[in-house]
Amino acid sequence: VTDPSDDDERDKYYPVLSQYIVYADVGGSVDYKKLITGFEHGGSEYLFEDMPEEEDEEAVGMSMPGSRDDVKISGKVDFNEAGTYTVSYDFTPEDGVTASTKLAVVVG
Repeated sequence: VTDPSDDDERDKYYPVLSQYIVYADVGGSVDYKKLITGFEHGGSEYLFEDMPEEEDEEAVGMSMPGSRDDVKISGKVDFNEAGTYTVSYDFTPEDGVTASTKLAVVVG
């Protein structure tokens, strides 16, 4: 949830996830990077799957602010202990302000 009247919010690109709550078995795992599907900016989503190929003429002027590899993922999940954990996805574009998206991981 963002506040469009906040000047800093207009500069942020939030990582978009395919899920914001994931469930894992004790002893399991989660592929955190695979959950990143794109970025949200100013109420619009820019998804990796929707971006045209480089050689596509319509691609001129269209670009992502970053890639999955540019998103810093942090948080500690103990897959050996049942519980609810939080993982943070932080992204800072070259000329912008850091935006964070949270993922809840339920182990049980």
